[in-house]
Amino acid sequence: MKNKEQLKHTPGPWRVSGDGYDVYAKHPHGFDTPVTIASTKIADDSGGFRTYPFSNITMQANARLISAAPDLLAVAKSHLDFCGFKNCNTCKLAESAIAKAEGVTK
Repeated sequence: MKNKEQLKHTPGPWRVSGDGYDVYAKHPHGFDTPVTIASTKIADDSGGFRTYPFSNITMQANARLISAAPDLLAVAKSHLDFCGFKNCNTCKLAESAIAKAEGVTK
């Protein structure tokens, strides 16, 4: 099991950059400049970036999905808190998603 420090992710909200390829969050020390926490661009040999083998549309969609991760984790945890049927399929999906997000193996 990982210790608590390893389980903490960058607090949300996460946003997608203007070009649609990077995901950023507020700077943890309060600076005005956001911090990039993920990028769907791949460095190429020329020092630039590419999205190949995926299309630009796919990589931008991936960035949007990544940026939703903190919100989706909160929804999964909220569902478990309020669902009256602890063994329902949605609870099982929520538990699996939470474990994946927190790096916990079952």
